[in-house]
Amino acid sequence: MEILLQLVYSGIALGMIYAVIAFGYQLTFQTSDTLNFGQGDALMLGAMVGLTLVNLGVNYWLMIPLVIIFGLLQGGLVGLAGSVLGSALAFGLLVVFSHIFKSPDGSALFSAQLDPMLVLLASVVACGVGLAAAAIPARSAARMDPVQAIRA
Repeated sequence: MEILLQLVYSGIALGMIYAVIAFGYQLTFQTSDTLNFGQGDALMLGAMVGLTLVNLGVNYWLMIPLVIIFGLLQGGLVGLAGSVLGSALAFGLLVVFSHIFKSPDGSALFSAQLDPMLVLLASVVACGVGLAAAAIPARSAARMDPVQAIRA
């Protein structure tokens, strides 16, 4: 009987995981009319962090807010990485175009500089957008009735 209860609990937990994944796909599809299979990677990373924390002896109810914080940090880091890569690409294109396009006398056609404060501001905004992109859908999904969200 004990094994049957463990199998029932395991099945319910696995079904809940599948429901959360399906809910995430449905929520993304309904809000943007596109399927984003990249969210599965983020979900799996959060699940692995949660499983690791539980295996290390962290209480289950303490693990949940820690995984939420990890998800927010993950969104912020993705935003920061995007801003750094975007700034590096902008700087690289600025250098390349300033050397390729020259006036008829051979001098630089335009003079443009990349302001470090602009790069910093872009990084802060991108981190904020990454945090919002991680927090707002989760918050709105938590408020919705799962049946209504899946039917929408």
